[in-house]
Amino acid sequence: MMNFEKGVLFELVRKAGDNLLQEFHREKKIITREKHDIKLELDRQTEIYLKEQLSRYFPDIGFIAEELDTSREELEGHSYWIIDPIDGTSNYAASIPHFCISIAFRKDGETRMGVIYDPVREEMFWAEKGKGAFCNNRRLNLAKSDYQETFCVMGLFKTRDTIEKGLNLLQEVAHDFNKVRITGSAALDLAWVASGRFQVFFEYGIRLWDIAAGTLLVQEAGGKVLAEPYRDIHSYFVLAGIPAYCEIIQEKRASLSSENISF
Repeated sequence: MMNFEKGVLFELVRKAGDNLLQEFHREKKIITREKHDIKLELDRQTEIYLKEQLSRYFPDIGFIAEELDTSREELEGHSYWIIDPIDGTSNYAASIPHFCISIAFRKDGETRMGVIYDPVREEMFWAEKGKGAFCNNRRLNLAKSDYQETFCVMGLFKTRDTIEKGLNLLQEVAHDFNKVRITGSAALDLAWVASGRFQVFFEYGIRLWDIAAGTLLVQEAGGKVLAEPYRDIHSYFVLAGIPAYCEIIQEKRASLSSENISF
């Protein structure tokens, strides 16, 4: 991406994030509610804003988004954005200040650009394929991370199957790390892995829009990423982080499964 195009993208994401911050302590309208998930009117409004503005500046690029009904099969072979307007919606709805906007740009079957914006901390995490990962203007490099304790962070998707598998794996790996965290925002988890705050992340059944930007961040920061299709083309088991810690989790995961799993 040219610097002008990146500047446009950062500005659009920042404006959308600033609007979410303005609405943060106000009453939020819930439009759908499930046992382990909710959707807000602000999810829909933020996605519409980003889609309209991106279409204005990049008219030939398509979309996959959490609130849209576009299939990935329709867009393969083309360029498209992958949008999660609020990652950590339940946190946001409960006025827990841990949420973000995630956007990735995909072309020719690979993610070329990823942006994750945390409006609470004013942190713009971004990565460009082959050009590195950054938080604002600071380059991220896991090889140079100075960490005293090891953090394993995991996500719990909203089905019984994925929750049970995630908790079974957690039980196996918990004693291999100093601390375990569940934050409620997979995109920020991956950004924090890329920044060295966490060392490894995993989740079963996670969706494409939750991980598209964050997995590129981890890769460009020098980490390893495994993204296996789980139930459908939008759903994955994801493991990402410092290679040595990914190996630990893969070994424990293999011991729980009859499948031959390789990393």
